[in-house]
Amino acid sequence: ARLSASAVAADLALTGLPLRLLQRLDLGPRLGGTAEARLTLSGRPDNPDGRATLTMTGVAPTGPSAPDVPPADIAAEARLANGQLALEAALTRLQGAQFQASATLPMQVNLTQGQFLLPPSGAVKGTLTIAADLRRLVFVALALGEDRVEGNVEGTLDLAGTIANPVLSGQASLRQGRYINDATGATLQNINLDIAGEGQSLVLRDVKANDSEGGRLTGAGRISFAGGGTPEVDVKLTLQRLRLINREEGTAVGSGELTLTNDPRNGGDSLLFTGRTRIDQADIRIPDTLPPSVTSLDVREINIDARTNIGERAKQRQIARQKAATAPRAPGLMDGLRLDLITEIPGQVYVRGRGLDAEFRGTVRVTGTATAPVISGDVSVVRGVFNFAGQRFNLDRGNINLIPSEGGGLEIALDILAVANVADIEAQIAIAGEVLEPQITLNSSPSLPQDEILSRILFGTNTGSLTAGQAARLAQSALELTGKISSGGVVDDLRQSFGLDTLEVDAGDGNSGAGVRAGRYINDKLFIGVNQGLGAESSAVVVEYRFLKNVTIESRIGAASAGDIGIVYERRY
Repeated sequence: ARLSASAVAADLALTGLPLRLLQRLDLGPRLGGTAEARLTLSGRPDNPDGRATLTMTGVAPTGPSAPDVPPADIAAEARLANGQLALEAALTRLQGAQFQASATLPMQVNLTQGQFLLPPSGAVKGTLTIAADLRRLVFVALALGEDRVEGNVEGTLDLAGTIANPVLSGQASLRQGRYINDATGATLQNINLDIAGEGQSLVLRDVKANDSEGGRLTGAGRISFAGGGTPEVDVKLTLQRLRLINREEGTAVGSGELTLTNDPRNGGDSLLFTGRTRIDQADIRIPDTLPPSVTSLDVREINIDARTNIGERAKQRQIARQKAATAPRAPGLMDGLRLDLITEIPGQVYVRGRGLDAEFRGTVRVTGTATAPVISGDVSVVRGVFNFAGQRFNLDRGNINLIPSEGGGLEIALDILAVANVADIEAQIAIAGEVLEPQITLNSSPSLPQDEILSRILFGTNTGSLTAGQAARLAQSALELTGKISSGGVVDDLRQSFGLDTLEVDAGDGNSGAGVRAGRYINDKLFIGVNQGLGAESSAVVVEYRFLKNVTIESRIGAASAGDIGIVYERRY
């Protein structure tokens, strides 16, 4: 390359660049494929001629959370001559899909002064032609991230006029589209819309979509390029009992209006997303049993692009999301989108499960920006009860906290207090924490240990008056209340109260049910235990007698069997 006051000459080439390097250098998303580029310049520095080409082959998102889109080839070319810049771009190697764009516009280039100007009065001309299923377009998949969109889009849009006063014409349509939001589980189907160029505006009309339960979304809008400054945006969407959340732990149906306009706070240079909506009905479900804790292992994978196991890919996508939540985030297009969303909850928002049945109401407001939302509001209980061990607890306090998590997710946290007068105390059950794994604790007035509170709830008396059978039921009720119990807390208190050597409460798994195991050493050789499951036929008495150093006789007599006996030989190395 050579640059002087009178001439410029350059011929730069790049070949065989792996696109995965872009992600490693924080220059782009994680992509597969290779790129080649070439730049040539000649002529005078104040009015040079030039040509730039870019070819990318086999471009597709990679990684465990990558959307399933076919690889594409991308070819782009820019030619600069006599103050005119000609641009062409196309997606190729997409069977049954077409995407081509071309444009010509004025550009004044002065390399000596570092100027690149677009004269406002200069003529422009351009064409965009598309005919494809959106799910096959790699750049659409990259823009949506974890979300998914599909549908046939077809049409041609033309550009004419000048830089200051562009003139748009043509039309494009989306038919039978479908959109799935990864964070909320919401799905829009039968999406139909038209986009038309009308003079200095791009018009969005006849937006229609529905969910699977009869909810509807309609809308229209306009983007005006008149005046040569920041485009004026005015888009409005109307929701009619649309399913907004459709997840395993809850569903929600809402109505209202959403608008996207220029933000008046900064002269309209950025956008404002406004919403006035209400939740018509919602049902948040607390699981009856809690998932076991799983230790996350740091695994290094190879040949990940070749994986075909769908379940494994789903697990890896979850791990990738967790890592992305803690990783520094690069600036994005949505950073300047300001939010002003208010959602009214007049009632009929129910939280059910594990004995809880409650209705809530309140107001939630979302401000901040799309990438850093701030959620505030007050959601409190209208009425509700908590049923446990035959006792009816009234809800004295109930709040639902909506906590935004990094990466655009949302956590639902509970803060609920249920009270009932039992025996000689006021028993209190507190439910707090994330909706998928709430923490349940017992308190009382006057203050007592948790096992004493539970004993009064179940039997109306203290633990010192319980029989062995009642003690087993007490442990089972602790299991029912919490879903899983460690060796400490209530169980450990019970073990010490009854003078037992072992007391275990097992929440069960996919192969075995829940149960209680209790036992005591009569002497250093004889151990007697009782196993009690949740079924009537699952009780058993276990006797272990060690008559030699390494030899033990084990006998088991249960309700479903006449008895078993075995000899166990054990030797430690």
